[in-house]
Amino acid sequence: MKTLGIATFGGACNRRPAGIAEPQQLRGLIEGLADRKVRLCLGRADGGVEAVDPDPVDEALDLYFQQCSVTATCRDLALMAATLANAGVNPVTGVRALDPQYVRDLLSVMFTCGLYDYTGEWAYRVGLPAKSGVGGGILVVVPGVMGLGVFSPPLDAHGNSVRGVRVCEALSRDLRLHVFDAAT
Repeated sequence: MKTLGIATFGGACNRRPAGIAEPQQLRGLIEGLADRKVRLCLGRADGGVEAVDPDPVDEALDLYFQQCSVTATCRDLALMAATLANAGVNPVTGVRALDPQYVRDLLSVMFTCGLYDYTGEWAYRVGLPAKSGVGGGILVVVPGVMGLGVFSPPLDAHGNSVRGVRVCEALSRDLRLHVFDAAT
């Protein structure tokens, strides 16, 4: 089994190592999402599907299901986000969890695709790098300032926490946290 990067990062951010729930517990919830992602990756422009060796695909899906099964509390999410906001250094322990050269790239990916099909709307309404999870959590980074962790199932049609999205929208609006608020 490959090393699970998010669990390693989560362990460096928190006082306890991140755990992995049994992937089967979440498999049913995320099977449709994973199936869609596989079809997008393997699909051809003409609508056909490329024949591929199933072993690497199965290995990639197993890793994906593990990453979707990392256990974390709301505090864990907030501390991981705060670590990213602090250029990869845990603000509580002072331990570097991620090299700064990767933080900018990671935040860019989070900003452009961290909330599945809702990411564009999130960028417009909230304007912060974030990553949601199928368990109902959202990790939000305010670069150079703070990290937020919210947790509240149920999920919307995009796979994001309904109330979590709403509270982040309100916080961004009321506290003027949107990355482009300074420009206005």
